[in-house]
Amino acid sequence: MCGGWTIEWLGKSDNPEIGGETLREAVSDYLNENGGCVVENPTDADVVLLAVGESPSAEYFGDASDLSLSGSQTLKGNAAAVAAARESGKPTVAVLISGRPRIVTEELKDWNAFVMAWLPGSEGAQALVNALWGHSTFSGRLPFTWPIDNASIPIHSDDGNIEGKILFPFGFGL
Repeated sequence: MCGGWTIEWLGKSDNPEIGGETLREAVSDYLNENGGCVVENPTDADVVLLAVGESPSAEYFGDASDLSLSGSQTLKGNAAAVAAARESGKPTVAVLISGRPRIVTEELKDWNAFVMAWLPGSEGAQALVNALWGHSTFSGRLPFTWPIDNASIPIHSDDGNIEGKILFPFGFGL
């Protein structure tokens, strides 16, 4: 949730020193308090909340030439989680926790909603739950153009030749 430079240079995946909770913990707490529960098997769910992301990294160790959800610097379980959500046939809300855009062009076809959470910090899980369940408002617009695939990188919106390279244009969002 916090990314590189959290506690140490390349960050840590488990940072008990900074507090907070995982998205799964925050969702589970919310559902338990409101008559629901998190289930292990997506086919047993009413709605799949798919959380995917990348490993904490910084500087050149964080460089990635493949920005797909299974490319370098991503979490190892991304591909399996995406496949399980798709195979369940259930409505899917995808949350991407990442410090950069990831290529999601094909996956979007199977998702009912997509939230780019960026690196929301130690209290980000609770903020996401509040927004997902309508207790706060989603807002934000892209400060750059989101690429459609790895071959489209880099995109320079002023070069006049960006058609077919863009998934989301500069300023896209709520």
